[in-house]
Amino acid sequence: MMLLLLASVVVWQVTDSLNWLVRMTSDLETNMVSVERIKEYTETDSEVLHTTCSVHSLQKLYCSLLRCVRKSESFIRDFYRN
Repeated sequence: MMLLLLASVVVWQVTDSLNWLVRMTSDLETNMVSVERIKEYTETDSEVLHTTCSVHSLQKLYCSLLRCVRKSESFIRDFYRN
């Protein structure tokens, strides 16, 4: 009985950890795609330069998002190491 209870707890913890890992990986992938899109938008020539959203502001946004993705990557890398 005790062995069955212990096995159930271990299985539940492993499942919870795997769900968390999949969620974090999915978030990382979503952030990377967002950064790629912003990078692409900043590098393409536009027909009309909008005054509300300049190339410089998009580049700043791209850099901040890139820093966020790098932090997420290092967090997941550290998780795998431990």
